Amino acid sequence: MLCVSLTPHDLPFAPARTDPALAVEVRLDHFDQAVDAAGLRAATAGPLLATFRSEHHLGRAAAADRDGSGWEQRLACLKAGFDWIDLELDENDLDDKIAAVHAAGKKVVLSHHSLSVGVDLEPFLERALATRADILKIIGTGGATADFATQRRLYQRAGTRPLVHFFMGADYYASRVLSLRYGAPFTFVAKSEAAAVAPGQVSISRMRDLFGDRGGPFEAFAVLGLPIAHSRSPGYHTPLLRSINQNALFVPLPGETDADLALLLQTFPELRGAAVTKPLKEAAARRADRFVHPEAADLGAVNTLLRDGSTWSAANTDYLAMETLLEDVVPAGRTVRVLGYGGLGKAVVAACLKLGLPVEVTNRSAEKCRDLPAQARFLAWETRHEAGAYALVQATSVGMAPHDAMSPLERVPEGVAVVMETIYNPAVTQLMKQAEAAGARVLDGMLLFEKQAEIQNRLFRETLTADIGN
Repeated sequence: MLCVSLTPHDLPFAPARTDPALAVEVRLDHFDQAVDAAGLRAATAGPLLATFRSEHHLGRAAAADRDGSGWEQRLACLKAGFDWIDLELDENDLDDKIAAVHAAGKKVVLSHHSLSVGVDLEPFLERALATRADILKIIGTGGATADFATQRRLYQRAGTRPLVHFFMGADYYASRVLSLRYGAPFTFVAKSEAAAVAPGQVSISRMRDLFGDRGGPFEAFAVLGLPIAHSRSPGYHTPLLRSINQNALFVPLPGETDADLALLLQTFPELRGAAVTKPLKEAAARRADRFVHPEAADLGAVNTLLRDGSTWSAANTDYLAMETLLEDVVPAGRTVRVLGYGGLGKAVVAACLKLGLPVEVTNRSAEKCRDLPAQARFLAWETRHEAGAYALVQATSVGMAPHDAMSPLERVPEGVAVVMETIYNPAVTQLMKQAEAAGARVLDGMLLFEKQAEIQNRLFRETLTADIGN
């Protein structure tokens, strides 16, 4: 079940009238006047939750008001027939309040929110387990890949007690999705992305379209990297994977080191495949046991991992896609200039060399280009604006949202006829604007994303169809 948070800005809320699978949390702390509890009950098909959230728990009310007006408002909701009453773990007279809710035949959601990163949540779960609350709600603030291992551990500790546990934060919204798969009775969503009342809260439509609202077993796929909340991979891969297996789940998982990658692969034995983005592409290559394409091994960076029993196979679909794209837009013998020499930059260089195209590379740190192939020319970053290139490929993250106004170039070099952007958020980058003004042909970042994702998804689906064949 999904539980949508309701504030005065969200009224009226029509779906609540007809959707019994949607619970509604009325955030009493957001209302200046007492809510029409009876009217909300009559207008809502699914369960209703009355919440009076204090400032210490990411709400708007003073903690001192919980025992006065806050408790009176929740009692009014209880009398009107609300199904669940939220109490905070550090409230006064907690046992008496729980007893009062139970006496009315309704249920208690007992909440705790830790707003600082890295807080040990187990003591709060232990305190909650010692109460007679019906649903326990322990919320943290995401700050490390290890939070996903913590989430699984706390669900195991809760046993049969209903638990809602996830981590707030844009890059940690997958923990909200996974909570349902681990057995949470509900997870929180917003009417729209703009109406979110907590960091990382996604909309009803996004949750249902991409992740569903079901619990139970799943075949997991993921996109790994940091930042990761902006990734369009879930939207692209989910419907294609679900056409093979309805239990397929594609989520974004944050990580930036070799240790993070190892922890994610260990934490999720359900993980069948992963798209890998910055800054984990080189770590993924080091983790691979074998390579689907020999070029990926030479690159030292991959963007695709596939579970093969107890081992991992790797591929670089950026390379395969870039080879196709460059062949279509760069005539033979014309020079390609690559901005940046990370995992993507290496894929671009390899594709150029495979096609026999002259290629030059410039990177802010010359040290990163120490392993540049002998056939490629190194160009100092300070001279990146000089003439001589036919095509220019952006392989840095400069200009990615939220830094939309930035560009890796002050101007497009004279003579450049084609500029290939690889950033797709924002849809139109500052570099693209510069290229258009200079009269160059512009290829946007979605072109590379869709081309490499098409190849990547074919590899993912092969892992699912192989199981069907067995």
